[in-house]
Amino acid sequence: MGGNWFNETSDNTIVLFRNGVSPLEQQRFYDVVGDDYDIESWIEFSSLEEVEEFTPGSLNIMRSLDMPIFLAFFKEDFENDEESKDLYNKLRFMSYQYPYILFSYTDDPTYNYIREYMAIFWNDVPALGLFNSEGMMPVNYPRNQPYTIDNLGAFFESFMNGTVSSYDFMLPDANLDFGLNMPHSKRVQLVSFNLSILGRL
Repeated sequence: MGGNWFNETSDNTIVLFRNGVSPLEQQRFYDVVGDDYDIESWIEFSSLEEVEEFTPGSLNIMRSLDMPIFLAFFKEDFENDEESKDLYNKLRFMSYQYPYILFSYTDDPTYNYIREYMAIFWNDVPALGLFNSEGMMPVNYPRNQPYTIDNLGAFFESFMNGTVSSYDFMLPDANLDFGLNMPHSKRVQLVSFNLSILGRL
């Protein structure tokens, strides 16, 4: 493996390999002596794809990291649907711009019941929203608006700085007010949400 992961001074390195994924895709090595961030969190984070498929196992990993999880709903066999596949690729790009956000997707219709807990009350796909909105109003990407890089960047940037629900927030490529464009949503009942999700997964 050579100098990609081991240099002349590092004798204690862990390298994470995953089937079908190059270790060069993201940081896949950990210097036991030099790195001071939590090794368990590193293993869990590095075990995830840039846009991770939503499964009970991946959800357990994502929950343990205590980071915002944005879940996208795609058409079944999304790789054959141009709009869903395009959003998937753009979310991969966004994962490098926003390393403190976890991105996940599902094209499994059996998980559609989760949409109502996220206050995604429309049937259109793709749809995107904050999965773990405990203690918050739902945060969903505005319905029927284009998933451009500029729009996604503005959406996630506003989420990170706490202004995504502000009436001043505008999508640059649509020039529409986020607050006025959103369908009416109700506050999620967090206790029933958590029990229902974990019980059904």
